[in-house]
Amino acid sequence: MKDCLRALVALLVLAAATGPGSVLASSRVLGGDVFTLNQRNNGLATGEMPSRFSLRAITDEKHLAELGHVGAGYNLGVMYTVNERYRAAIHWYRKAAMRGHREASYNLGVLYLNGQGVPVDRAQASRWFTAAAERGMPEAHYQLGRMYYEGRGIPRDPLKERDHYRKSAEGGYPLAQHDLGVIYHLGEGVPRDEVEAFAWFAAADASGFDSRDALAVVRANLSPEQLAEATVRAASYAQAYARR
Repeated sequence: MKDCLRALVALLVLAAATGPGSVLASSRVLGGDVFTLNQRNNGLATGEMPSRFSLRAITDEKHLAELGHVGAGYNLGVMYTVNERYRAAIHWYRKAAMRGHREASYNLGVLYLNGQGVPVDRAQASRWFTAAAERGMPEAHYQLGRMYYEGRGIPRDPLKERDHYRKSAEGGYPLAQHDLGVIYHLGEGVPRDEVEAFAWFAAADASGFDSRDALAVVRANLSPEQLAEATVRAASYAQAYARR
């Protein structure tokens, strides 16, 4: 159980997601899909977690956490999150985050973003997402990109939005890859570039995010020469950045 817990990111800590909107609207998903995608990509045998954790399981993990085991502190935060004891989860996530555990930092940011166990505090969410991003977590870069896009807790900044999306996308995170494709398709803060958009949509699709409709829309805008270039670039991006 412990190894599975350590593999999961943002387990059941769901932030609001808007509807799909137009074909090439940004995915606008925060938090929730991180669990689904990491669950699959970490190759968990069943793809399922308990709906609740027993007092015995929590007590065993708490013993290790109180002895100073950072991973156990994070696991305990996940267990309390599953059991919807968010204030206790925050306590243990914070302890692990202060000792450099990036997934604990990320989950702490999601709880602040959602107002689970604490009032909504986007400045705190930004702080903890930043800590996770600085430790190389692609999902955290994506969350920061969304916050810079929406101006939530931090000033709206399209350049920083794109920078975080790119770091997330190059780290293999499918939602960032898709949204980066949207940015280049619409020319939001960058010159419109359908070849680049096609390549990022292809990377997202190879990573498990269904971008087939987006690819079809962009393909229709490409000349034969552009399509040839886009196909080569897409293959390169899929090989370099797709999450396997």
